Amino acid sequence: MDGVVRRLRRPSKMSLLYVAVIASALTFKILLSLVAVASYDFRTTVQLALKPPEPYFNSPWTTFLRLLYIGWDKLSLGKVDLGSWITGRAPPTLSLSFLSLILLLKLPIITLDLACGYLIYLLASEVLGEGWGLKSYALWMANPYVTLAAEMDGSSDLLPLLFILFALLLYARNRRYSCSIPLWAGVSVKFYPLFVALILAILSRREGKTREPIAYMGASIAGLATYFYLIGRWSLRSISSLTYYTPVTFTISEIMIISKTANIGLATMSLCLFLYLIHRSQWSGRGAAPDATLSLLLAYSAFLNWFPPYLLAAIPFLTLKSVQDKSWLRSMTYWLITAFLIQTLSLDLVTKNSLFYVYNHGAWMEKASSTLYNISGDATVTWVVKPLLRSLFAALSLFYAVKLILRGGRASPAEAGGK
Repeated sequence: MDGVVRRLRRPSKMSLLYVAVIASALTFKILLSLVAVASYDFRTTVQLALKPPEPYFNSPWTTFLRLLYIGWDKLSLGKVDLGSWITGRAPPTLSLSFLSLILLLKLPIITLDLACGYLIYLLASEVLGEGWGLKSYALWMANPYVTLAAEMDGSSDLLPLLFILFALLLYARNRRYSCSIPLWAGVSVKFYPLFVALILAILSRREGKTREPIAYMGASIAGLATYFYLIGRWSLRSISSLTYYTPVTFTISEIMIISKTANIGLATMSLCLFLYLIHRSQWSGRGAAPDATLSLLLAYSAFLNWFPPYLLAAIPFLTLKSVQDKSWLRSMTYWLITAFLIQTLSLDLVTKNSLFYVYNHGAWMEKASSTLYNISGDATVTWVVKPLLRSLFAALSLFYAVKLILRGGRASPAEAGGK
C-alpha cells in the first residue's frame, strides 16, 4: 500500500520545474530550427536528399529525408524554390510552405535530441541513483551549445551519440554482451563510437573478462564493414569517402589526421597515453564507463579543430558530472565557451549574410554579423587571439581529463553526500 501511495504522490516543485525547463527548451529548439537554415551541413544534406550530385551518395540518412520530402510534396502545400538557398546564393523566402518543409526535415534531429536526453535520464538514474535523471535531462535540453550543434547546424551527429548512450546504458545495467549491438550500429554511422568500444573493452578486461572485449571489438569491426558496405551500396568508393567531407559521411580527419600535421602526433600520443592511464586507473562501478569515456574524449579533442557537432559526444558525460558537482558545471561552461569562441572566429558560424546559421533579418543582425566577420579576419585575431584560444582549449581539455584520471573513481563530496 505504501508503494502505491508513493507512486501516486504529487511531483515535487523541483520535478515540475525540470519538466517546465524541458518543455520550454523544446519549444525554443523548434523555433530556432525554423529560422536557422544557413548552415552548410543542413543545406548540403537537403541537396543530397533531394537530388544527390556526383560524387556524393545516397546515404540511409538522406534517403530517409527524401522520403519525408516526397510525403511533404504529396500534401501539395505549395511549391518552393530551393535552388538559390541550397547553393548559398540567396536566403530563402520564409513562406509557410518553406517553414513546413524545414520543420519536417529537422524533425528527425529534434526527435534524436529528445531521445538522447531520455537516455541521459535513464543513464543518470542508473549510475547516480533515483532523482538525478530529470535534472540531467533538463540540463541537456537547456544547453545552448547542444541546440547550436544539433537543431541549428542540422547535422546528423546525434544519431551515433544515441547509440553511444544506449551502449553505456546497457553496460551500466550489466547487459554486457547486448552493448555490442549499439556499438555496431554507432560505428556503421560514424567512426568515433570506436572510442567507447575501446573503453568498454579495457574496463571489462580489467575485471578479468575475456569474451566481452572480443565481442566489443568484433562489433566495431562489423560496424566498419557495414559502413563500407553502405558506401559501396550507395555508389561511393570506400577510399574516396575518407578523403573529403560531406555531412553524412566520415572523413579520416574526424578521428586522426587533420590539415595541420603537427597536431597528428599530439592527438595520437594523447589518445594512446590516456588509454593506458584508463587501463591503469582504479575506476570501478557503474559510473566507470561514462567517466572513462569523458576522459578519453576530452584528451583526444584537445588538439583537434572540431566543428560544433563533434563536441556533442562529450556533453552528455559532462552533464552527468555537472548535476553531481557544481564545479563540473563551471568546467563544462568554460570548455564550451572556449570552443564556441574558437568556432565563431574560425568557422562559418558567422558570415556576411548570416549570424549563427540564421540569415540576417534587420539592421542589427547585419551589423552584428558584419562586425564579427571582420573581427574574425583581423590579422591580430588570426595570429594572436585564435592560437591563444586553441591553447586554452587544449589546456582545459587535458586538465579536466587528468582530473578525472587522478580521481580514478573516487567519489567527490557531491557524489558522496547525495543530492
